[in-house]
Amino acid sequence: MTRCGMTCQSGDVVLIPFPFSDLQSRKRRPVLVLRPADRYGDMVCLAITSSPQHADALILEESSFAAGTLPKRSWVRYEKVFTLNDSLVVGHFGALTPAAFKKVLQLFCKHFGC
Repeated sequence: MTRCGMTCQSGDVVLIPFPFSDLQSRKRRPVLVLRPADRYGDMVCLAITSSPQHADALILEESSFAAGTLPKRSWVRYEKVFTLNDSLVVGHFGALTPAAFKKVLQLFCKHFGC
């Protein structure tokens, strides 16, 4: 279970403290949960950015969300995959619709050949 007292599901958009490459400081960033936590608390996530210049990214429209939303126009980067422990989650923005999550999975699989 996360610090904010919830269990993350596939399609959830959550907030994590993301380390900079120097590992000295962090910035809170949203991520999309691709696979919920395993028995060790590790979940597979995709990066979300508010920067539109990434070619391998899918825009998240307001209609992409079944519940909640993000504060800024954002894109999910389906080529940027992370394994994170669910104890790092400090907030919850919402959840994608099944159709929006399916589109992300299709792009992810096309990119990685699964």
